[in-house]
Amino acid sequence: MGEVVTKLNIASILKCVIEEIKPDNIINGFKTCGLYPFDENAINYTKCLATNNKEEEESKEENKMISLKDFESIIGDFSNIEIQSPINTTTNVNLSNEDNVTTVKLTTTPTKNIDLYLSTPSTTKDKPHFNKSINKYLQNLPVNKRKFIRKTEKNPYVITSENFRASIERREIEKQQKENETIERKRKRD
Repeated sequence: MGEVVTKLNIASILKCVIEEIKPDNIINGFKTCGLYPFDENAINYTKCLATNNKEEEESKEENKMISLKDFESIIGDFSNIEIQSPINTTTNVNLSNEDNVTTVKLTTTPTKNIDLYLSTPSTTKDKPHFNKSINKYLQNLPVNKRKFIRKTEKNPYVITSENFRASIERREIEKQQKENETIERKRKRD
């Protein structure tokens, strides 16, 4: 707990999830999204065809879907298409070059043993996070506390009750006391 999920540790979290996930969970996820079972004829392949702008306006009126087989008949079978034929670069090449033959003696230059010592390591050693739960990485944000508390006074519901009359009289007395205090303060200032 307390660690923030970043792009540096998301891979280890995802690995833990993938190791513990079951195929039934994946299938149920696709069922929930509406992607299972996959119906290849549910896709509108007319949007995959390249057309001119004038033809698009006409096709909008029809709004006709075509199936995968019809799409393959228009485009052709795309399962084993070679994208680009390899370029034959070795045709008509004269490999023998007898005019310019030279021999070169290969030599090596002696090198001294070079030891490079760094005072600080250049990389840090991270511990793998394989056996930790995902809750250790997710951060729960604190809930905002109320900044003020409302001062509410509960009064009796019946207007004719003595408690209600007493609470009204108490409020009027408090109001009069506050007014008297403000008047006294004004007199002292003057």
